[in-house]
Amino acid sequence: MPYEIRYSQDAEADIDALERIDQVDVYDSTLLYLRHQPGVPTRRRKRMEPNPFGAAWALRLDELRVYYDIDEAAQTVHVLRAGRKIRNRVFIRGVETDMREERD
Repeated sequence: MPYEIRYSQDAEADIDALERIDQVDVYDSTLLYLRHQPGVPTRRRKRMEPNPFGAAWALRLDELRVYYDIDEAAQTVHVLRAGRKIRNRVFIRGVETDMREERD
């Protein structure tokens, strides 16, 4: 059974801030890569280290990244944020974002 994909308000705003061609790529790719077995690591999907968004997973689409979490019981993928990764720097809505969770 395919997973339902839901976008947070932040994710929708992040995607809206991308160029139109990238917006289409994100929406099409989330359907393609996250509807079935979103919790299986692949070349495009990987588990995340602790991060400020609380995203357990990242979907890699060239420079674009989609950060998401999975509710297995409800068979739902929650897209939390989306942005662009250039080398080791992540940009959300054009602002560089530190993806490392602060540790005491």
